[in-house]
Amino acid sequence: MKHLWALLLVVMLLLTGCSAYPEVRDVFSGEEGSSPSAEDSPSHYPSHQAEESSDTQATVPSGDVWAEAAGRIPYFETKHFLKQLNTEQMTDFLVLYNAVQNFEQEVTYPYPLTKEENDALSEFLVYECPENMMYDREATYTYYANDGGLITSRTLVYCMDQTTYQDRMAQITAELNSLDQELAGLSDFDREVAVYRYIIDTNTYNRTAENAENTWGLLFEGQAKCDGIALTFKWLMDMAGIPNYILTGDLYDHSDGHAWNVIQIDGQFYDVDITHDDMDLTDYQDAFIYGLLNVDRYTIRDQYLIRDLYNAFNCPGAEDMSGCYHARMGTFVYAADSTNDMFIRQVQNAYQTGTDSFSFQFETRNQFDDFLNNTQQYMDAAAAFTGAGFSLNWFYQEESLAFWCAVDFN
Repeated sequence: MKHLWALLLVVMLLLTGCSAYPEVRDVFSGEEGSSPSAEDSPSHYPSHQAEESSDTQATVPSGDVWAEAAGRIPYFETKHFLKQLNTEQMTDFLVLYNAVQNFEQEVTYPYPLTKEENDALSEFLVYECPENMMYDREATYTYYANDGGLITSRTLVYCMDQTTYQDRMAQITAELNSLDQELAGLSDFDREVAVYRYIIDTNTYNRTAENAENTWGLLFEGQAKCDGIALTFKWLMDMAGIPNYILTGDLYDHSDGHAWNVIQIDGQFYDVDITHDDMDLTDYQDAFIYGLLNVDRYTIRDQYLIRDLYNAFNCPGAEDMSGCYHARMGTFVYAADSTNDMFIRQVQNAYQTGTDSFSFQFETRNQFDDFLNNTQQYMDAAAAFTGAGFSLNWFYQEESLAFWCAVDFN
């Protein structure tokens, strides 16, 4: 879902929606057992292997499963949720990961698991591992359960064939490696900002594009929705060794879903939503609002019902906005700051440097509403101070209280 407001004085544009994940129907075979329920399913993996309910036998990883995972899963050191699994959970995940990478049609778990646990592993298969873009999240899957209601095996469905996948992976890898080399030597924050800008410049939001949910769609077709955006950002942060993870959730009325990133910069985790920061503008030098870049844990998360599966995991985030982009850049207007002084500085800087746009962010809703309702007053004060008349075209973002302004001096 995207929601950003654009104005030429009072002209507004409402952008389109974003669905982070489709509703996947879980089909349980009546002959193999009934669907496990929240009431009778254990909350943790059993310590023994239950009876298999399909002909496929589980392949248990040999040796140290953690060492095997580190050698098998790219950039394993950055996998925030995978590293929180216990050994049996990691064993199941690695079997699932290997099966998908090998384009197998069915996987049998060494340790039977509840439906909720299976949902978590399926979520992490995609959102912790962007390379698994061949896994079809829109398919209907069959899960086989034992007499105790625990899932022992499941089918797997793919949205591309193995040859297509290998070709696309080769091209993605080359493109991302090239970009990663260009960013070598930058601080984690500067690298993050560069990737943020690269994704916005490269992508046009399109939730119906064929590959909107993956990195291929963004890099080579220039069209992706929140999934593809978040996964591309994660992939590039993984390559840089920067700790990060993805969260998914639904609007409270369940009308739409969303995916966004969380990244660790200078020891602190911050939420990042590139989808909603993309204003789809190409006619300006610096068309970036930065309103949802490194915000606190409330600005984005409070808008969504985060999926229940995340309740079992640590999902750190910042408690305040002191580390957000605008705070770092000196363009965050704290409650005690003067809106008038800030706006005059921004206009004067644009006038002196010849730039055609700028952005800023308010701490409080009262400041945001005051500027929105009294923009002409602030423009008159800035014109009087700089001695230059100008017109203003702006976008605003209600969830972050941020503005982006395009200024045209007379």
